[in-house]
Amino acid sequence: MDAEKLKKRMARFRTEYLDSPEGRQMLQRHADEPKAIQAVYLGLRKKKDAGQDITDEALRTLLPYADTQGNRDRGAHVSTWPCITKDVKSWFEGANWKKSSEWPAVVDWLLEIVEAGRMEDWDKWQALAKKPIQKGFACGFITPVVHCLNLELPIINSKVVKTLYAVGAALGLDVEVSSALDEYPENQKRLVDLVAQLEPFGIAGLDEWDIYCHWNVSKRLGGKDEGGGGGGGGGGGGGGGGGGGGTLAIVKELQEAQHDTKNPDRFEAALAKAFTALGFEGEHIGGPGKADVVAIALLGEDTYSLVIDAKTVPQGTSKGAIHYDPLTTHQAEYEADFAIVVASAFSQGDTVQHAVRNGVGLLTTKCLIELIEASHEQGISLYLLRDILSQKGMITLNLAKQQQTRKDALNALKAALMTFENHQRGDGDDPSTGLTAKDVYLLLKGHGSKFTQEYLENAIDLLANPLVGVLAKKEAGYVLTMPAAAAAVRLGSIADAAKGAESGGAEPLI
Repeated sequence: MDAEKLKKRMARFRTEYLDSPEGRQMLQRHADEPKAIQAVYLGLRKKKDAGQDITDEALRTLLPYADTQGNRDRGAHVSTWPCITKDVKSWFEGANWKKSSEWPAVVDWLLEIVEAGRMEDWDKWQALAKKPIQKGFACGFITPVVHCLNLELPIINSKVVKTLYAVGAALGLDVEVSSALDEYPENQKRLVDLVAQLEPFGIAGLDEWDIYCHWNVSKRLGGKDEGGGGGGGGGGGGGGGGGGGGTLAIVKELQEAQHDTKNPDRFEAALAKAFTALGFEGEHIGGPGKADVVAIALLGEDTYSLVIDAKTVPQGTSKGAIHYDPLTTHQAEYEADFAIVVASAFSQGDTVQHAVRNGVGLLTTKCLIELIEASHEQGISLYLLRDILSQKGMITLNLAKQQQTRKDALNALKAALMTFENHQRGDGDDPSTGLTAKDVYLLLKGHGSKFTQEYLENAIDLLANPLVGVLAKKEAGYVLTMPAAAAAVRLGSIADAAKGAESGGAEPLI
């Protein structure tokens, strides 16, 4: 993207979003939140000076939380610049960044560093940013508060980092920032200087810049469709492997790239594609001082993210002596829920113990390939993947056990179909009558089946859904509308239709 394309893109941003009712509402939120945070901050300072314990209140009302039901129920501060999707204590303690006894000291540090930012006391800021108690906190957590207290200072979060890289490149500028707290004093000046240069492009001030960053990386708002996010190549491909050829190609590349020690970027790119195939939004970032791969599982209020470190090793060797500090720093910078290292094999003993202590998961390429193949064959829930990838130390798989519930449900569906077909062929007392879920349950139980009535009810509800139309209502029960073989074809046609919803698939038919 060159300067001319950037100007057109920013004009599109203003026309399609900033000047829309939603955009104007976002501008108003940018005006309202600083006033609210200023009042909260002054109130906390007064309570602290009076000797009150403000630990929980400060964590809940000062930090920037996402608009989720859980956060609303906790009374957390729902921010225009969210980076916390759940209870911050459970998140940081689960990642081994904090002990439960440390939170009062964390709040003391939090108040000190935002005050240093408000006063632009950068010597004090840098000293505070290097204290051990800082672990886990990056600019995305702190600078929204600082901006609210001093409107001349910009917010730096993952959206800003990604967008600034692309904008700087379009302008021919060698400008780059990170989310590291200790680099904020220099980075904020670079960012302010850059935003000043964007006025001829239609971006007036920090608020409009920040909203542009929000739009620029958002598919929902339409800003991501031109690849304007910058900051590395995406993973490519759709969920579930994007077809058999795609899955085979991904697996082959993982097997080869994991040992290509002369080209570590190759393994990083392969991992981005692999996690995209699993259903994540996988992004290859790479480069000195940066995360290798970031993967996001979009699950609404349950959205979670990973930072992934790729380690290549020669064939026949295992990876040991992993430096975890850069990875946990990246985890904080990208506000990621989990951090994992991927390699062909890992040394045991201290390597695993250190991973556990640092809250990092170790995933072998072999296990990753097993996940990809299982996802291609039968699909794997992103919730199940969260359970797997949130493990600390060596990540182990037991897919047969983990997916048994779904397998049982599918077998119940098959059994229900055959029961309806046998009944209507004349095996039942009165083939002309419909069957209820309880009828099916009792018939199968009489033949020794152990399917629960709940499984059978779910199967019948699915088959009777008008979209499927395999069963039709008749009196108190249901009847088959087609042979069981045709039902399989009907279900397959629904699967074919769903493939159009994959990333990069067909546009919705409106």
